[in-house]
Amino acid sequence: MKKVSIMIDGKVFDIDLEDKFAEFLIEDLKLNKISLNKENKKIDILRLYLKTLRDNFNIQEHLEIAMIKLKEKNNE
Repeated sequence: MKKVSIMIDGKVFDIDLEDKFAEFLIEDLKLNKISLNKENKKIDILRLYLKTLRDNFNIQEHLEIAMIKLKEKNNE
């Protein structure tokens, strides 16, 4: 387990995560300009959350399309 700390509005949130996921999260936060060692604004965290939801939605849409195509191919 690895501890990741994020500061939002003066509060530090410590989160214990599986090592591999923690590394992924740290990289993603850096790419999205979220700091691990200084203050972050709520709006920046919200924007990242919404971006992540959008990415998840797009992946789910692609998976559903791929499953439909695979089903159609198996029915031929």
